[in-house]
Amino acid sequence: MLREEAVAVASSPTIAACFTPHAVLECFFYLLLFSVSFRGRFKMGLPTRYWIAEGIMVIREGIEEEEDLTTLEKVDALLIELKAHSMVEQVDGEVDDEVRVPQRLAEKAIDMVTSKPESLLSSLQALDKLEFLQFEDTPLESIPDECLQRKNNLRSLHLSYTQTRSLPSSFPQLHNLQQLSITSSSSLTEIPDAFIERLPRLRVLNLTHDSNLKSLPSSLSKLVKLRQLILTGCSSLKIKLLPHLRNFSVLEVLDIRSCNSIEDIEEVSSSLEAVLPNLRRLDISGIYVIKQVILKGCKCLESLNLSDLTRLDALDLSGTQLQQLPKGISTASHLRRLDMLHMNRISKIDWDDLNTELEEFNLNHCGTSILPEDNENPRDEGGPQMRISNYKLLQSLKPSSHFLRAKCFSRFHIRISPYQEEEEGRRRGKGIHLQGRKSTYKDINLKTQKCNLPLPSCHFHRHLEMQGDKRCTDAIQGVLSRTELPTLWDNAFIRNLGDVEMHELRKCLFKSCEKMEIFFGGKNQCFECLEKIWMSDLASMRRVCDGMGRIISFPLLKHIYLEYRPRLVNFVSSGVSLLSLEKLEITFCNRLVSLFQGDVVVDSSLQRLHTVHLWELPKLERICSSRYLPALKKLTARGCGKLNELPLRARPNNATTRVRVWAQLN
Repeated sequence: MLREEAVAVASSPTIAACFTPHAVLECFFYLLLFSVSFRGRFKMGLPTRYWIAEGIMVIREGIEEEEDLTTLEKVDALLIELKAHSMVEQVDGEVDDEVRVPQRLAEKAIDMVTSKPESLLSSLQALDKLEFLQFEDTPLESIPDECLQRKNNLRSLHLSYTQTRSLPSSFPQLHNLQQLSITSSSSLTEIPDAFIERLPRLRVLNLTHDSNLKSLPSSLSKLVKLRQLILTGCSSLKIKLLPHLRNFSVLEVLDIRSCNSIEDIEEVSSSLEAVLPNLRRLDISGIYVIKQVILKGCKCLESLNLSDLTRLDALDLSGTQLQQLPKGISTASHLRRLDMLHMNRISKIDWDDLNTELEEFNLNHCGTSILPEDNENPRDEGGPQMRISNYKLLQSLKPSSHFLRAKCFSRFHIRISPYQEEEEGRRRGKGIHLQGRKSTYKDINLKTQKCNLPLPSCHFHRHLEMQGDKRCTDAIQGVLSRTELPTLWDNAFIRNLGDVEMHELRKCLFKSCEKMEIFFGGKNQCFECLEKIWMSDLASMRRVCDGMGRIISFPLLKHIYLEYRPRLVNFVSSGVSLLSLEKLEITFCNRLVSLFQGDVVVDSSLQRLHTVHLWELPKLERICSSRYLPALKKLTARGCGKLNELPLRARPNNATTRVRVWAQLN
């Protein structure tokens, strides 16, 4: 019926026999596609412009051009004839010139194409200016070579949900074809080498869900301009992928989701940096056989999908351009090691997406473009640790986060310090150097004139260093709750350490914390693990301990060092228990009057105190009233002119106390 109508239209005298029946039929099919694009209706004269622009309209050869009849007028006349023969019909509505393809003809046209796709293929031979060609949901079993003849302008070829079993191999090279998509073709088992060889400029190859495809052509490695290789769902693909990838130096996208049959997948996942230097997007989700992914040095990588990698054990993202954790990392239930070094663009970490069984998490110089001064080895001899130089990475870590109990949090070193401020302080000679893991603990030496923060002891597994931060976010409080050794310098967010939950605190180092008024006090009355206190230049501190009428207990505290407290008058102002204190050093506190009074020190306290150093305490009158220090072996006092009482009494013959005084005592 359609063919008969096409013959009738072509022989109509109104168009002066300018068009063949084949050309009329092609225009009708184009109208059918046009009708779908415009929701079933379109203006009368609109398609004719597209016919001419896309080169679909072909004037019959041998027909002389009439001077008063242009090509556009001829095409418009054809459209009027199609309407006259009921191949298009008027649409009832407000717009007079809207038409559509009748439903009965549309159904017949679709049946003709799907039942005999060869008829459509033969019509494609004349379209030598075609740029986009798509076959979708057709019973097409093969594409004849003739279909791709004279297709030098073809840029994109798509076959989706077809029954294609074979691809053409004898046709001229398609120099301009840039995108080839053969998706959901369950009958396709192989791609001929000759087919790929004729696509020298191919940039995108998409073989998504070709579930029975068993191999890739050897000529694939010749596609040196390929930028995207998508093999999603090619579950039967049993190949060694790495030899193909070695020639894809400009490849930017690699998608091998659910390709569990790739033979060298472990080698591929560990050597992408050397093979694909320009890789930007990688999707290896669903490949459950992968145990490690090493992407260190993939400087262009911006997107990564790791969903359903249930056996993944080690992941190295160092040096990549990811801005957040990879998609699907929460499903990596066996992940034990994660390296994220020098990731300059990352600005956020969703901590609760990480596996709590994670044993080693190396995070250093992330969120900053500053490179380290030396080549640090991220692995610590004593176990895993975290190193963070950008506090923004901690913002999503809440005190209630389950990740705080992860295995990697059993040992960490978190450093929060603006690099530029630190360098400026060093140049001016007044900054401090926050210490790294290579240093070992050095005791305080009072003989030096310049006092710096002591180096942290190597046996502290959870170390937090903060310099110049003015805010105490929930994330910082969460980390402090697990910290053994906090090192705070030039911080202004803590007024009372007792208000912060720090039940695992073993040693604390504080310098130039201008807002700190009370060191221990408030709701937290017990510091069961605290062993050492080092405080310097706390200008606002008035007292060290204030239990507000309750006893503050320090059962393991052995060493206290205080330096430069200009407002400090009393060391403690309420009950304090110091059962293990062995060494006390206090310097440059010009208002300090007394240390321990009988009514504020719990009985049995100070029984182990054997060393006392007191320097430049001009108003100090007593160390402890009505109390002796039975274990005292060394007492040094310098610049303590008002000291009128020493905590000494007669000792057994075999016990001696060394006393050195550099000032006249009252």
